[in-house]
Amino acid sequence: MKSPLGNAGLLAEELTKRAKRKAGLASGLTLQGNIHPELAQSGDLTVKAIEQFDEQFVLKRVADCAIDLYAMGVVLSRASRSLSQGHPSAQHEKMLCETWCVEAHDRITRDLRTLRSSQSRQLFNNLRAISAAVVENGGVVSPHPLGF
Repeated sequence: MKSPLGNAGLLAEELTKRAKRKAGLASGLTLQGNIHPELAQSGDLTVKAIEQFDEQFVLKRVADCAIDLYAMGVVLSRASRSLSQGHPSAQHEKMLCETWCVEAHDRITRDLRTLRSSQSRQLFNNLRAISAAVVENGGVVSPHPLGF
């Protein structure tokens, strides 16, 4: 932000949102009107979970981990069934499973390490500041270096 005091309303809104989140209060996000009324309780649980993540770049890494975990379970299940039933392709499926699980484990470990590192926290802070500046400016912040 060029002048945080010049955007006092935006700053106050963000501080209020973060304070509510830290205190465990709702942020105003709702799924009502977008989901069936009988699913309101599930929608509320979803909103509470969403409120725990306020940065897309953090959420992306968490989602990637969840996808890899799910896929690991799927390939383990399939390979296990093939081995148990003695399918002709069982050994090949076992090799695919082992390969997938090693690679997925490495990705999950890397993503979790990234989320915990101080260097990544600084990167996330930079991304947040860049995003806020682009939004405030209504587009690219820096002029073209050649002047056109």
